[in-house]
Amino acid sequence: MELRGWALLAKQGHFHVAEVATQLGISSRGLELHFKKRFHKSPHRLFAQWRAEYIQEEAKSGQHGKEIFEPAGLSSCSSLTRALMHDTGSGLRELQKTPLGGFRIMDKRKH
Repeated sequence: MELRGWALLAKQGHFHVAEVATQLGISSRGLELHFKKRFHKSPHRLFAQWRAEYIQEEAKSGQHGKEIFEPAGLSSCSSLTRALMHDTGSGLRELQKTPLGGFRIMDKRKH
């Protein structure tokens, strides 16, 4: 499966690695190993990137944080802001001003 297909599965699984693994009938660890071997990145890192891109697309289409956080797999608007600050270094308002794909991916954790 290509990266685009994985991004669609991630969206369907609310950007949670465990949900996608369950949908595929494999363990989370098996999915992590597959991603490391195939894409040289962890699924967590890619899912966070795809979630940030999804949020930015939705924000650009005029949706508010209240409408975005649940489909993005987050529990509240504050979780949305926290995830964006961690993954991109900016909040929702800043993303609405930035051209699609124009944000940086911040990741201090080792994957």
